[in-house]
Amino acid sequence: MYFISFSLKKPVVYTTVLLLVFAVNRITAGTVYSQKAENTFVNLKLNDVSLTEVFKTVEKQTPFTFIYPDEITHLDKKVSVHNGNISVKEIMDLLSKNLGIKYNINNTTISVKAGSVPASNLQQTAIQGSVTDENDIPVPGASITVKGTSQGAVTDFDGNFSIEAAEGQDILVVSYLGYKTREVTASQGIHVRLQEDVTGLDEVVVVGYGSQRRESLTGAVNTVNTENVTQRPVANLSSGMQGLSPGLNIGKNSGRPGDDVKINIRGFTSINGGSPLVLIDGIEGDIRKVNPDDVASISVLKDAGASAIYGARGAFGVILVTTKKAREGVMSVSFNSNIAWSSATTRTDFLTDPYRVAKLVDDSFRRATGNSYTGYTEADYEELRKVAEDPSLARTIVDMRNGKEQYVHYGHTDWWNTFFR
Repeated sequence: MYFISFSLKKPVVYTTVLLLVFAVNRITAGTVYSQKAENTFVNLKLNDVSLTEVFKTVEKQTPFTFIYPDEITHLDKKVSVHNGNISVKEIMDLLSKNLGIKYNINNTTISVKAGSVPASNLQQTAIQGSVTDENDIPVPGASITVKGTSQGAVTDFDGNFSIEAAEGQDILVVSYLGYKTREVTASQGIHVRLQEDVTGLDEVVVVGYGSQRRESLTGAVNTVNTENVTQRPVANLSSGMQGLSPGLNIGKNSGRPGDDVKINIRGFTSINGGSPLVLIDGIEGDIRKVNPDDVASISVLKDAGASAIYGARGAFGVILVTTKKAREGVMSVSFNSNIAWSSATTRTDFLTDPYRVAKLVDDSFRRATGNSYTGYTEADYEELRKVAEDPSLARTIVDMRNGKEQYVHYGHTDWWNTFFR
């Protein structure tokens, strides 16, 4: 703690001294934290362990805590430390020198981040190699980079390249448009084969006048992934398509099974309403009646180009469904089953004895108003007692009461189970 005395004559002195106090305190705090790391010792006997294991061991023996990003966790370099009396700062300096990490001590928290391994630790050489496709045809213009750095190179016309990297240590990332990216360990004379990545490029989209490849399509057409539809526990195709195509809205006005669904594309219709045209294997049909497991592809035509093919009927969009067809020499058997059950969120064991129900209602109503709620007589109660013992005696009679005919019900119905089954 520093105590500073000063005069209260000039305001400028206040500011100067106040800033001086802050500066002294900050320098003092940083010095204390650093000294604490220098004066805190650990006993380490670790052999070929990960960097995070070193941190955990230090945390168990000291009040220090480490924080670090995922890239530190993914470091594949192993560390061996055998020292019975080494300070926290010394071990951090040792790790920083050998692994290239950076650290900062703030109070009892040590924040660590990945840095670059010193060039003295990794000897870099000119790695020569070549890149070809699956047919061993050279791939010119392929990109080769050293993983985790900005160092890179490009293959020449014959698919050859040269890049500075640490042999057996660095990872080379090889990529080219239309091919799958590969990661290989740097080695002299390396030969990298790239496989074609046809995902998306060879996707076939069904349109009104046939089918086209995805990369050659210019209209607003979207394909629905049928695997996502079949994985949903739905009873029909229309419900399973909800949320799988941008601009395709599917909704129901009620939750009753079998009710019509409303399908809307782009959100616009005429003042008289409208719905998209649904074609199943080229024939207009009801999308609710299609088994999701029988669908091979679904295409949604959204723009005005659909009207050029289907006329006014395609003004609100078109949904094209293609079902699966048998292939000669190929047999496949699949089984899909969904089981569901439902129950009310709140259940009460209601009283179902007709005699006790009538007596309780009447007794409470008499205490409140002085009158009977049901209007039952003692003879009626006796009949209800018989019905309670034998529900088959339940009936309704017509009796003359107060000078007029009146229905008298002797029932035994569990209304809760009747409604909810």
